Amino acid sequence: PILVPPRETIVEQNRPTNPLSEALIVVPIRIGKRYDHLLEVIHPAGGGPTAQRGYLRFVAQMADLMSDFLRRQKLREAEANRQAVELLRENLQSVASANTIPARLHAAARACAQLLDAEQAFIACVARGNQVVATSSHATFDSRSEPALICQRLVNNVLRLDSSLLGNLLSASDRRVETHAKTSGDSGATVEGEQHLARLPEDISLLVDEICNIQGCRHLLIRRLGDHSSLLCIALWVTPPSEEIDLSSLESIGGLLGENQIYSSWQRAFRSLIGLQSGDSLTDPAVARNATITTWLTRAAMLGLLAAAALFPVNDNVSATAVLQPAHKAAYYAPASGAVEEIMVTDGQAVTQGQTLLQIHSPQLESQLDQLHSRLELARQNHDERQNQLAAGVSLSDFEVDQLESELEQLRIQQISISKQIEIYDSQLDSLVVRATQPGIVAAWELENSLLHRPVNPGDRLLQTFAPDAQWVLLISVPQRRISKVKRQAEGQEASISFSLASHPDRTFPAEISRVAQRVSSGPGGETNVVVEAVVDPSQIPLKQAGAVARATIRCGTTPAAWLLIRDAVQLVKSKIALLW
Repeated sequence: PILVPPRETIVEQNRPTNPLSEALIVVPIRIGKRYDHLLEVIHPAGGGPTAQRGYLRFVAQMADLMSDFLRRQKLREAEANRQAVELLRENLQSVASANTIPARLHAAARACAQLLDAEQAFIACVARGNQVVATSSHATFDSRSEPALICQRLVNNVLRLDSSLLGNLLSASDRRVETHAKTSGDSGATVEGEQHLARLPEDISLLVDEICNIQGCRHLLIRRLGDHSSLLCIALWVTPPSEEIDLSSLESIGGLLGENQIYSSWQRAFRSLIGLQSGDSLTDPAVARNATITTWLTRAAMLGLLAAAALFPVNDNVSATAVLQPAHKAAYYAPASGAVEEIMVTDGQAVTQGQTLLQIHSPQLESQLDQLHSRLELARQNHDERQNQLAAGVSLSDFEVDQLESELEQLRIQQISISKQIEIYDSQLDSLVVRATQPGIVAAWELENSLLHRPVNPGDRLLQTFAPDAQWVLLISVPQRRISKVKRQAEGQEASISFSLASHPDRTFPAEISRVAQRVSSGPGGETNVVVEAVVDPSQIPLKQAGAVARATIRCGTTPAAWLLIRDAVQLVKSKIALLW
């Protein structure tokens, strides 16, 4: 310990100064062979020599305790650094030892999750349109899954709208950005930033909330695996990560996942074959010349193969959705409001004319009919009462007789009116029993599930029947841009149709085009479809169900493969030009 007197302001080499009015005790703290810290204690005035010595001994003991604490802290930090280096080594070894590209990417995602202490990590590839190529939770990964598509849209929006968000912690709870653990240089040191609230773009904030809700997390970080890497890591946490995250380990993983690790062996061979890899290492002019000749011959051969493949004739087929319907059918509709009480037939059952198909129960009609019967009974009672008064009225005046006769006439007219109303309601109740108007076969899907005890309104279609020997037609919804080709083939009797039913997807059935209807329908995306009718042999249909969905293929001859690929684009451009003119 060094005792510095009060008001000691003279600057001397290796001697501390003391501007205070009390004495100052300065104790250097040694850790190993280095003095990294100082303990400064203000020495109060007064006290004898014994007290002074005791005070100095206390200060020395405090310095020893402080030195021991700092030494143990250094040991803990060294042990933590050793464990971090060991974890990084194990993860880098697992990435480098993977045999296939998917396994290597999965190992990289798992390594990112472990090194960042994250619950989940995704790897996205910028070279593949920001597509998610791996996740830390599953070795087999579908890039079309919902979390992968959300991460892809999130990376697209971040790179397009605000690339400064890369490396920042995004929070889903309050949609805030926390500047967190940015790397400083190549040394791997971290700098803790101040947390600040910032309004994210709406597209980004919604996607952050959505992916965090799906994964059950609250915080998200997007970071490149290296300054020049085309791979990005999306890490998610339930709780905020530690304030200092060493992101330099991600650069080590990105270094192992270079271009040669992303492309497969056949892709690298193809790039080399077409000359995308330079031959600067060939120093012999003769060898270089031969290599150049070989490269150009290879390119010429590939162009020839591409030309042959482009001109190769392939089948020109038009695939479209179709619906199977009988050509002649009888439809039955609900005559009044009510609920289907009983169904007497089943799907595919043969029925005869007059056979009861189903029974509809209408509480409203029955209630109104009961009210009419009550009114009729009351009118009859009033009529009998007035009749008895008129028959027994010996002392009635002429005025009273005329009044009774007038009331009797009104009651008689009222009874007639109510009786006619009852007849109408009886006929309506009778019509609630739906009967077949002609013989046929019931064509419906699961009648009991779709109709039994279900409410119906007047005009609702209940079921339909078709004749056993009726012809069936296939209504094909052909896109309008392909209808001209179908028309030309139909006029030349060269088009053939095959279709498969959704109930029998492993079998195909033939059909023949009968006519191109004049009606159109709207398809997905607002595309206009033209209905093409095709005749189907009833004996070929295994299950006769009206409204059965089918997938039809119309064969329209052959066309060059290249034209088949670019035809839709050319027709689109032509239609745009025609609209402009």
